[in-house]
Amino acid sequence: MFRVWYAKQCSGFCGTGQMITRWDKDASALCPNCGCYETADHLNRCANKIRTGPLGDSIENLLEWMRDHQTHPDTLWLPRYLAAQGNSLFVDLLASPLWGQDVPEAMRQVGNSLEIE
Repeated sequence: MFRVWYAKQCSGFCGTGQMITRWDKDASALCPNCGCYETADHLNRCANKIRTGPLGDSIENLLEWMRDHQTHPDTLWLPRYLAAQGNSLFVDLLASPLWGQDVPEAMRQVGNSLEIE
C-alpha cells in the first residue's frame, strides 16, 4: 500500500484539489483548510493547525519508532527535517548541535541531494 501512496504523492496524481478538478469541474482546487491552491506538495506544507497537528503527531510516532528500532543515529535528522515542512534547508540542520562539528560525509551527500529543486 505504501508503494501506491508513494507513487501518487511523488507524481502529484493524488486526491488533491488540483487533481480532483481535472474530472470534476464543480470541485474546488483550493485547500479546504487554508484556501491555498492544493497540490501534492501543499499536503505536506500546509501551515493550517488542522493539518500541522496530525503531522506533528506522525513525526513524533516516527521518531519513537526510529528509537525503538535503534535506527542509525545519523538518520535522526529526518523528523526535524519533516517538521520544517520545506521551510528549512537540510544544510541548516547540519549546523545544529545534533552532530556538533563532525557531520558524517554521508549526511552531507544526503543534504546536497535534498536541496536540488
